[in-house]
Formats: sequence, C-alpha cells, structure tokens
Amino acid sequence: NLVSVPVYGRPGSWVGAGGVDIIVNDKQYIGIISILDLVSYVFLSSTSPETASVDEAKLLRALQRPVSSAVGSTDESLSLWVENADKSIMSAMEQFSKGVHRALVLPAATLDGFSVVSNQVKLLTQTDVVVFLMQKEIESHSLRHLFGTPLRLLHRPVGKRDLVSVAYTDGLITALHTALQLNVHGVAVIDAKGKMCSVLSVSDLRGIVSA
Repeated sequence: NLVSVPVYGRPGSWVGAGGVDIIVNDKQYIGIISILDLVSYVFLSSTSPETASVDEAKLLRALQRPVSSAVGSTDESLSLWVENADKSIMSAMEQFSKGVHRALVLPAATLDGFSVVSNQVKLLTQTDVVVFLMQKEIESHSLRHLFGTPLRLLHRPVGKRDLVSVAYTDGLITALHTALQLNVHGVAVIDAKGKMCSVLSVSDLRGIVSA
C-alpha cells in the first residue's frame, strides 16, 4: 500500500535531488519518488494520447531501468525535502502548505555530518500529520473548534487550478496523460449528463504491472 519511497545509492556516486547531499552509513539518499513519478516516467515515455496506444518495447525498456531514473519525473521530486527531527510539526506543515507531500526526517546529528544508524531516518507525509492531529483532536478544545469549520469556508488558494476532469468514455491512457501533464494525482470522471460519477487516482494503478 506504499505510494512513495526514498531512493538511495552508493555514497559519492550521486548528487541528491536539488543538490541536497544526505549520507547515512552506506546510503546516500538521492530523492523521494511517489507513484506519480513512476507512472509519469513509465507511461509518458511509452504511450501516445493521440492514438491511445502503448509501445510495448518502450514500456519494457522503461520498466527495466534503475528506479533512480524516475527521480525528478515530477516537480516535487526535483528536490529532496529534509526536516530536522528536533524541529516542530509546524516546520513540516510550512513545507506541506507549499505543495510538498513528503519529507525525510533525520536526527540533527545527521545534518551536522555525524553518522547515525539508518533506522533513525523516517519518511514523514501529509497523511502522518493529519492522523496525528486527528488523534490529538479529542484532547484539544482549540483543535475541535478548528476541525469544526465548514468545508465551504476553506477558500481555494489564489492561483490554484480548477478541477481536472475526463469523460467516462475516455480511455485510461487519455486519463493518465491528462493527470500527468497537469501534475495532479487524480482526475474527476464525468458521465454523459455532466455529473461526476467517480474519481480516478494515480494511486489506483498500484499493482497494475504485476496484474
């Protein structure tokens, strides 16, 4: 059920995404890739939205390349986002509010150049923060008040795109290209009456290769 993983290589052989060098023991972290990176890397190089076809030879070549090849396939994975374990949750939320979905959390010693064991490196996601806050909601009056805010009062930030959608008759390749080219994780599916009947998420494609 994973939708993202850190990618590492041999120390001294790589440059981390965005020029960030994080080395822990025998691992140099290169970046963090999500299912969106993998699908973008594999499908954009092997499919054609015009003909709704798959070039099987290109698809096979893409699947055989090192996973590090997918780093940078989306805007977010162009940089390796890192947080100090001693920093506050607010520090991470400031990054998440700007569109970052996940970050590596490392002990302060690592960031200062000292060696630590690899199991001290954690991957923090937006979901982790939401789950933590939900668990604390029953203990905090201020959180209960905040979480009681009607959704209609959550204003869409200036400059954000409108809802991305595809027709229910569109093929999977067309839907994927629409999502990937607009750098969104999901698209609304619209039926013949113009109503939204479903949502197709890139995460729905987990396991599609093995299937």
